[in-house]
Amino acid sequence: MKLKNLKKLKIYIASPYTLGNKIKNVRLQIDAFHILRDMGFIPIPPLTSHYINEVQERTHAEWLEYDFEILRTCDMIVRIRPLDEYGKEIYSSGADMEEKEAKRLGLPYYEFKTLEEMKIFFENYE
Repeated sequence: MKLKNLKKLKIYIASPYTLGNKIKNVRLQIDAFHILRDMGFIPIPPLTSHYINEVQERTHAEWLEYDFEILRTCDMIVRIRPLDEYGKEIYSSGADMEEKEAKRLGLPYYEFKTLEEMKIFFENYE
């Protein structure tokens, strides 16, 4: 679905970063960004801060504070729970915290195992 005259919904993307392959994890959010953006949403992929951190390192606490401030400006949160090569979910304490904060704020929350699931959901979203 392409959004036209509606407010452009800001969607915060939460997914694993630290565990597994960091570059693959960042790429997952970038791919989610493009899917959602092509549908007319304003996706917020916080893991792109990986590249900022390459230039000047910040602490985990600093990034969480930053991410929570961004989360508070969003209209909803999407949680991606990808599986590793053995079919087990890649755990993420940071995404767990973001999920908890989003729910505390009363933001709509949706979770998916794959980007394809997310895409199908938002193609039918109204």
